[in-house]
Amino acid sequence: MKVKHYHREYDSYKTERQWALEGFLVAENVEGIELLPSKQSKQPCKYYKPDEVRPATESELQAFFQPEKERRREQARAYRKARLEREQEKRERELEEAKWCAVEPYKKKIEELSMVINALDNDPSTAIAMNFEATGYEYGDELLQLSIINFKGDILFNSYFKPKKHKEWTKTEKENGITPEMVANAPQTSDMANQIVAIFNKANLVLHNNQNYFDYLFYDNNIIFQQKYREKINVNKILSKCDNFELPKDSLEKCQAILKIYKEKLHWIEEDK
Repeated sequence: MKVKHYHREYDSYKTERQWALEGFLVAENVEGIELLPSKQSKQPCKYYKPDEVRPATESELQAFFQPEKERRREQARAYRKARLEREQEKRERELEEAKWCAVEPYKKKIEELSMVINALDNDPSTAIAMNFEATGYEYGDELLQLSIINFKGDILFNSYFKPKKHKEWTKTEKENGITPEMVANAPQTSDMANQIVAIFNKANLVLHNNQNYFDYLFYDNNIIFQQKYREKINVNKILSKCDNFELPKDSLEKCQAILKIYKEKLHWIEEDK
């Protein structure tokens, strides 16, 4: 039998749920009628006329609607879960994007620095690590020792100097351990100036741990550079971030430590620029 569409003839007919909303439940042993709710409907619904329903108690109505309430609660839980998952996925995407944005400049910088280091490895004399010890740190003071190594750690220069004017240097002697007796037979800076200048003039990068007064100190000691190398990096910036680390007392060992610090902690210097 062909299912009919719902129309005015059935105005008094209602579905089981529609009757329940009005406080009625379908009576026992009634058949009802299947109707298509609209012309677009493909699935028929069971409708009941007024004499096929009975008044329902509050508890009966609660029991009738309980499965529907459970379905709605389950749907709400599923919706909340899906929404939370979408929000979590969004946060994770945003976090990954933020990480990428934060890291990308450093990745590029690391690549650039790696290229610099590779170039320095190929021509290690273009970068030097140096350390000097002096009678003091003011104008008029004199060099007592100078140590220079290249980027591979090869020793380019390491010598004591006999000062011309100073006979003692009590304060710095306690720091560097260099006594007047140790330099009594050493050359003077003027004797070694050309050799030192040649090393510095070839360098593009000078690593040191002294404050930026070594230019004038060298000038006072007749060691005059062409201002060519001109990138000086003071590793004290790194040392200030290292816990419980002290440079060795020996000048040459300081050079080696300076070079090692620079290679291992180079990114700290770049972050401070």
